[in-house]
Amino acid sequence: MSFYKRRNPGRTQSGLSLIEMLLVLGITSAAFLTITASFFQGARIFSRLSELNSGQDALFFIDRMTRDLKNTVNYSRIELHSTADSVTFGAIPAGNPSALPVKIEYRWDLNKKRIERSEWLYPYVGEAHSRQPVLERVDFFELACSWPEKFVGFRFRSNGKDYEKRVLIPSRVVH
Repeated sequence: MSFYKRRNPGRTQSGLSLIEMLLVLGITSAAFLTITASFFQGARIFSRLSELNSGQDALFFIDRMTRDLKNTVNYSRIELHSTADSVTFGAIPAGNPSALPVKIEYRWDLNKKRIERSEWLYPYVGEAHSRQPVLERVDFFELACSWPEKFVGFRFRSNGKDYEKRVLIPSRVVH
């Protein structure tokens, strides 16, 4: 026989002891801290990748404009024309050397802070065949162009970084 009497015979005790409550609280706190630390680490990685990606966009733009300029032709129907924020020239489409030249224009849109590329197919009149932004978040864009010296130079600032490139133009003539 027990020395202690039960107060409520037939009813079992339910609930958690103090030690069990502290153990659950400790495990929950550790899980919460792990999840929070992972979230902030992920946010830092995302921020860093965004910075790298914006630089990558600028490099892709430089590469594309350089390829277009290296395919430039001196064509009687399309003159090389430039202003401080745009350049227009004729170029042979990449991968199709027997095609008629296309008219290409790169233009900085100050209001939208982006550089757009437009392309016209022969006969080079009316609306552009295609117009697309090629680089966003451009703070400034400058061009220097000379057909006799056969070069186009450009510089710009995108996402706080300065870029500069000078491209020699080949001496191709198409009639």
